[in-house]
Amino acid sequence: MNIVIGICGIGFGHSIRQRITIDLLMPEHNIALLVFGNSILYFQEYYPQLPLFEVKVPWVCTSKKGMLYKETAMINSNTGFFKYNFLVFAEIVKYFSNKIDLVISDYEPNSAQLAYASGSRLITLDQQSKYLGYNLPDIGELSRIEEKSRLRYFFPQAFKRIAMSFHEIEESPDPEFAVKIIPARIRRDIERNEYINNDKTNIVTLYLSTHSPINQSIESILIALKAIKNYTFNVFAPNSYLKNVKTISPNVRFYSFSHERFIISLRNSHAVISTAGHTLLAELIALKLPTFAIPLDTYDQHYCAHIIENFGFGMQNRLITKENLELFFDNNKRYKQTLAEGVGCLGYGFSDKQIDELIIQELLEYD
Repeated sequence: MNIVIGICGIGFGHSIRQRITIDLLMPEHNIALLVFGNSILYFQEYYPQLPLFEVKVPWVCTSKKGMLYKETAMINSNTGFFKYNFLVFAEIVKYFSNKIDLVISDYEPNSAQLAYASGSRLITLDQQSKYLGYNLPDIGELSRIEEKSRLRYFFPQAFKRIAMSFHEIEESPDPEFAVKIIPARIRRDIERNEYINNDKTNIVTLYLSTHSPINQSIESILIALKAIKNYTFNVFAPNSYLKNVKTISPNVRFYSFSHERFIISLRNSHAVISTAGHTLLAELIALKLPTFAIPLDTYDQHYCAHIIENFGFGMQNRLITKENLELFFDNNKRYKQTLAEGVGCLGYGFSDKQIDELIIQELLEYD
C-alpha cells in the first residue's frame, strides 16, 4: 500500500511514537511523511531514506468554552498556509502516482485534509483522541473542551480513531466520537516491563521540554537542586536555558539533549523530574520510575500530571523547590510499590510484540 503518515512536530513525543509505526509498516508498504517543526529534524536524522514533505500548521487558540476565533486570527504566523500546503499536496500525490491508500495522522491536520480530498482512509493514531472519546474531568481552570474543539476542527471525520494511553480510563465514553484505546507503545530501546532496581543509586534525571518553557527560572531550579545534597541530578535542558547558568554545584550535571545519553541516564536513575508529556511519562511508567511531573500550560499536560499523582505513580507541582523535592523523595518508596504492582497501568503485563501486533491489526484490518 501507499501510506502517508502525518506527524506533529510540537516536541518529540509524536515522532518517537510514530517511529514504531514506521518500523512496523516500512518492510511491506511505501511510506511518505508529512512533517513540521521537530518532526522534520527527527526523521531527517533517523530515517533519511524516507521522503519528507514539510507542511505548515496554524496555531489554534482555545478556551474551556471552545475555539477562540478572533485570537487565532490575530496570530501573525497564521498566514500563507493554503497555497504552500496545496503545493506540498501536489508533490505527494505525484510521488504516489495519484494513488494514496491510507493516511495515518498523529495530531497533524494537513494529512487529514489530504485524506479527505483524495478519498483515502484516514486513521488517527495519537494520544490526544482520548479527549474526543471520553468525558475526562476538568483540571483546575482547564477543560478537555479545549482539546476536543481543536480535534473536532482538524479531524471531523475518520475511518478509525485510535488513542494510546499509559493509564486505564475510568470515565464514560463521549457518544459523539468513538475512540479505541490501546496501551502506549514506547521506544524500542526501552523494554516494556523492564525493571532495573535502582534503589541504591542516587541519580535523578531532570528533563525540561524543548517545546515550551516552564514557569520558573533555571537559576531557582538549580538552587533547589543544590540543597538536596544526597542526590546527583542529570539535567537535560535546551541550550537557551543553560547559557545563563550561574549556580554551580557538584551534585548537578548539565547535558544538551542527546537521545542516547538521555536513555542511559534514565536506566541509571532512582527517579525522574520532567515536564508532563505523554510519551515520556509512558516510558517512565514502563521503567517503573517515580516521577515529579511539571505540567506546562495546556490541558493535555495538566491531565497527564493529574494521572501521575492520582494513580500514585509520583507527584505533580508547577515549581521545583527544596520542600517539594523533599516531599517527592520521602514518598518514593510508595510510588515504586504502586508502579511495581501495575495498578491502573494500561498495558501492564503486555509485551512490546503484543502491542505491535495490536497496532498492525488496527491499522490494516478494516472489517
